[in-house]
Parts: sequence; structure tokens; C-alpha cells
Amino acid sequence: MAGEKNVRGGTAARPIAAAVLLAVMLLATAAFATYGAELWGGKSVPKVVGTSQVAATQELESKGFSVVVANDAVDDGIGKALSTEPGAGERAPEGSTVTLHVGVQRIIPQVVGLSEADATTALRDVGAQRISIEHQASTAQEGSVVAVDPGEGSAFVSRDTITLTVAQSYTVPYVIGRTEDEATKDIEAAGLVASVSYVKSDQKAGTVVSCDPGQGTRIGAGGTVALQVVEVNPSDYHHLGEYFRYSPRRIDEWLTEQGFSLQASHEDANGMAQALFVSADKGTVRLDSNPFAHNFDASQGAGDDVLARGARFEGVRLELASSDVPATAANLSDEALRQIVELCGFSGQTAKVTQDNIRLPQGASKGTASFACAYGVQNGYSWSVVIVSDAGQLRVAASCAPTSLYDQYDLTGFGGGVADMIAYIDAYTG
Repeated sequence: MAGEKNVRGGTAARPIAAAVLLAVMLLATAAFATYGAELWGGKSVPKVVGTSQVAATQELESKGFSVVVANDAVDDGIGKALSTEPGAGERAPEGSTVTLHVGVQRIIPQVVGLSEADATTALRDVGAQRISIEHQASTAQEGSVVAVDPGEGSAFVSRDTITLTVAQSYTVPYVIGRTEDEATKDIEAAGLVASVSYVKSDQKAGTVVSCDPGQGTRIGAGGTVALQVVEVNPSDYHHLGEYFRYSPRRIDEWLTEQGFSLQASHEDANGMAQALFVSADKGTVRLDSNPFAHNFDASQGAGDDVLARGARFEGVRLELASSDVPATAANLSDEALRQIVELCGFSGQTAKVTQDNIRLPQGASKGTASFACAYGVQNGYSWSVVIVSDAGQLRVAASCAPTSLYDQYDLTGFGGGVADMIAYIDAYTG
């Protein structure tokens, strides 16, 4: 009887257990369903990557989240949602904060005045990958940034090159062995002033053999660096075409060595030298912008040596001394022209103009002078030799200038001939 009771008791418990299990399963199913329906356990963060900031914010707020925007500098995806915290699909309590990362343009930060290291770090922090450093002599603190390119506040992408200009003390550059022109440019680029003197040496002509202060020496802004350059000269003061191979300073000094003295010099409105050198027995030399004109205003700048300061000249004119004038010059002969052309080292004659065949602008009249003018082009330079006989007076002059000098003149009235213009101005007007 006892065994029978146990069997009956076990059988009776089974429906209860099944009912409990069913209830648990129903509760679990209900819990799963209500969780999935987000009735409890927070809300799922929606996927908003790639949408606009406005659309992403609206989507997140519709789920009951509070949105905080974080700007991330990017090359692509500007104005778009990049990511969220928590991430898409994660659950978060309703009303909690979701951080929305939005792409914004990369902008050059304020770096001027920072050290090179700090400026570099600031640029790296906003995504700059290519940073170039240049140095510039400056009165700013050495090692500090004085400029950035592109400028502060400018937009850029990470692959752009950003150039930082960093201050360094004014320092004498390394110029030994460089040409005078190269050394002078280097010194001026360093914010300094070059002073040049010429010396005899077995080193290469035209190169710098010493400088004071020495190379690498720190010096105040605008300080003077004295250069010694191995002298190099034209072969003959008559060879006007050679003058253009040398610096104004050297020509100035060399003409003095040849026995000429500076009578007048000044700079014109364009900063070009206008200088007159005279001598007792070698004629006169002019370095100016109108080498084809006979007259020169010697009243300006009597005590100012602009060539010594490096002012450049556009043309050269030599009024020959009587000792250089051929005996047949009074006859305006071809032989006299040939001898003077040879004396001046010219070649490549292309024209000869006289009072008989000159082409003049309409309304222009010939003067009383008789003349013969030879003209040619040699290595990009236009030269002329003019013999003028007027009222019993004879004068002979040679000129040379870059051919481009004559491009600024309207030669229409002269039949397009440079020689005609030169002869007209020299013999009749100027």
C-alpha cells in the first residue's frame, strides 16, 4: 500500500512541474519579446553613420537619447556622421547621452609664435602628415614659428604639405668660392648687406675668397658683410660689350683703375644707374639708359656713386678720344667705321645709315650735320658706331646695349630700323 501511494504522488507532481515550466517559458518568451520591443532594458542606438548631422541627430533623439556632437577633422565625410558612442546596435538607457562624431574640415591652427616642436605637434593633432620646415633670419625668438603656409585658419587635407617658417638668428651665409653675384644674393637673402672689394689672387676670377665677419657668424639684422672677390676685368675699355659681364661695382672700380674719374651719377625712376666717367686722354664713358643720345645731364648726383652701391646699368656709350679717331673719319669713310668697329670689339654689322638714306618720322627734319652710322647685333646686344661732322666739329661715339632695350621704342617712323633711330637722335636731336 505504501508503494502504491508513492507512485500516485509522483504522478500527481508531474502536471505541476509541467505547468511551472510552461509558465517560465511563457515568461521568458514575454521577456524576450518585450526586450526586443525595447519595453525595458534601454533603447538600441540606431545606425546613423553616413547621414547628415541633422538627420543623425533627429534619428537619435527619436529614440529618446540626448545627443552631444563631437567634431572630428577629416579629409572626406565632412558634415556626415562618422560614428556614435555607444556604437550602433548597443543598448543604452532612454534619456542617456549618445556622442555623435561628425566630420569637419581640417583647419590650420594658430601656430605662429609657438616653438617648432609645439607647432609640429599642433599640426599633427589636426591630421597634417606632410610638414616642411624652412628657416628665415628674423628678430623673433630663435626657433619660433614666424609664418605658416597655408595660413592660420585655412582649410587643408592631410596629404597637403604645410610649411612652417622658423626664425633663426641673422647669420653670415657660406659664400667662399661662390661668384660675386651669387654671394651678394645669398647675403641679401639672409637680411644682410654685402660690401665688395677686389683683390689679386691665384683663385678663380670673380669668386669670393674671404668674408668678414666669417661664414656662420651671427650678426645683427642689416649688418654689413665685407666680401673680397678675385678681380676680373674687361680686356679693354673700348670693348663695350664686355661691360655687361661684370658687376656694376667692378666696372666702377675698374674704370677708375683705367684712369677715368666719376663726374656724375644718379639712379633714374626705375633704379637704373646713370653715370658719367671722364678722363684726360681716353674720352668719356657713360653707363646709362640712353646710350644712343649725345647729351647727358651731369648736374645730378655729383657726389653719389650709385654703381658702387650696385645699381645696374642698361647701356654703355664711349665718346672716343681724338687719339682714337681714324685719320679718314672726317670723310665719314667706311674704312674709318671699320676701324672703330674693330677697336670696340664689335662684329655682325647689319646696317649703315647716313644723312642721305636715313628714314625719318613724318614731320621730322634733318639737321645740318653729316654723319655715318654703322649698326649691328652681337650675342643679344645692339651696338652702334656714329661719326658726326657738324659745323667743322668732328665727334665719334660707340654704344652698346641689350637689344631688348630698343623694344620699348616705336620704330615705325624710322622704317623699323634701330640704326635710323640711333643716328637721328645722336646726330640731330640729342
